[in-house]
Amino acid sequence: MATKVARKVKSNTGKLQHVPLEERVIYRFFLIAKRFDQALVAMHSKKLGISVNNCKIMRVIAFFGPLSATELGARTSLDPDKITRAVDTLVDRSYVIRKSDEADRRKVVLTLSAKGRRVHDKIEMVVSAMESDFLSALTAEERKALGSSLDKLEQHTSLRFGRREGWYERRHLAGDGSRRIKPDARRPAKQAGRAVSGKLVGAK
Repeated sequence: MATKVARKVKSNTGKLQHVPLEERVIYRFFLIAKRFDQALVAMHSKKLGISVNNCKIMRVIAFFGPLSATELGARTSLDPDKITRAVDTLVDRSYVIRKSDEADRRKVVLTLSAKGRRVHDKIEMVVSAMESDFLSALTAEERKALGSSLDKLEQHTSLRFGRREGWYERRHLAGDGSRRIKPDARRPAKQAGRAVSGKLVGAK
């Protein structure tokens, strides 16, 4: 029997509650995404010789390109060093073209090559079929509600968490009243702030 991993949180009444990790929304999102990645690994690595990260980069370039490396980073959940390595690999394998922007010669943009587009189309067919299978568990009404909820959450996370300074630092500097998270008095404030503002579970 699986052991529930819980953490203490405060309810609106101020009373501590134990919330199992598997009930955390962000953790559940992470698990769903991870299962998709695992299901695609065999096709990426064995059939196409492309890693999951490389596939993610190709999909973003295909849908939003031409775009710069900075713009690419803003549309993925990958760390900058992983993006750099993935782009270098894709350029070396002639899947991605790196060239100067016609409108601004100082800017370098990324696009898929004809070879990269063919490989991307194969991957996209599989991903689309997987997503359809995944969503088949929901009714048409539930799918619509899910899409609406995800739109709201995506916009909210962009506003609340999509800035350079951390969520904790913004609340702390703004003096968010009694709801502000207080650093542990047993540690220096700087260290406590780092501990609270660490990366979320499942961040890639």
